[in-house]
Amino acid sequence: MQLLAHDDSGIAIFMLPSIIDAYAPEVQGVEPDGVRTMMGARIAERAWLQS
Repeated sequence: MQLLAHDDSGIAIFMLPSIIDAYAPEVQGVEPDGVRTMMGARIAERAWLQS
């Protein structure tokens, strides 16, 4: 496999984030966190739904 990847591909991405941090427009009070997901696991304390 290593030989095939070396000969037939250009670049290997060996690490991908296992999460996606996204919110619906109705969710207010959230801010992106570049290191952790869901505002550092404190989203329940800081977010609310706008109706």
